[in-house]
Amino acid sequence: MQERRSKTRSARTCIEEAAVEAAKEFLQKIFNAMRIEVVMEKFINKNEGMVTFKLHGSDMGILIGKHGQTLDSLQYLTNLVANKNSAERIRIVIDIEDYRERRVETLNRLALRLADKVKRTGERVVLEPMNPHERKIIHVALQNDRRITTLSEGEEPYRRVVIELKNNFLNFKPSRFVLGFSFGEQIMENTAKQYQEETISAVCTALGEGAIGIIRISGEKRPCCRGGNF
Repeated sequence: MQERRSKTRSARTCIEEAAVEAAKEFLQKIFNAMRIEVVMEKFINKNEGMVTFKLHGSDMGILIGKHGQTLDSLQYLTNLVANKNSAERIRIVIDIEDYRERRVETLNRLALRLADKVKRTGERVVLEPMNPHERKIIHVALQNDRRITTLSEGEEPYRRVVIELKNNFLNFKPSRFVLGFSFGEQIMENTAKQYQEETISAVCTALGEGAIGIIRISGEKRPCCRGGNF
């Protein structure tokens, strides 16, 4: 029994090594056909069944493409080649000059910026089509925001993330007038009901003698100041 298990383990190890070698040879053929010199570093994680190829060289932008689309396509094809004759599926990840890490940081910043826009305008935002991995990054980045919800719409490869307000906050749309003052963040701890009932007034700038300046979040209009220069 022990000998049979040992043979099975050895066979799986050989298959994995053969799959990794097949992936490496495929990538090298691509680079040779493109006449570009690329240095490949190989990192194997047997626990997760994952192999990462880190590529280095000059003018590597051609292998990355717009928003990493060329890189994703190259990774997809390499996975097909690696798993064609492999009994145990392995996952091939291709990274170029730490592009993957930088892309995660970019998407996190994008998610926070667009979520802030949704809070200010009350209007949903639809992102450009993304692959499942990048969509997950957006979802995770905003999952703890109590005012924002995210969902995915459409079919692959055009599936995209939508960022919108949660139902409790749909009626709350900060007004955008009188110098663009925004008071939404100042009363963020109020409940949704208070958002609907409370009127926020503020003195803005010199509006002229006898003028009435109004800034309101909701509720009836009330004057915040009369006349005078402030």
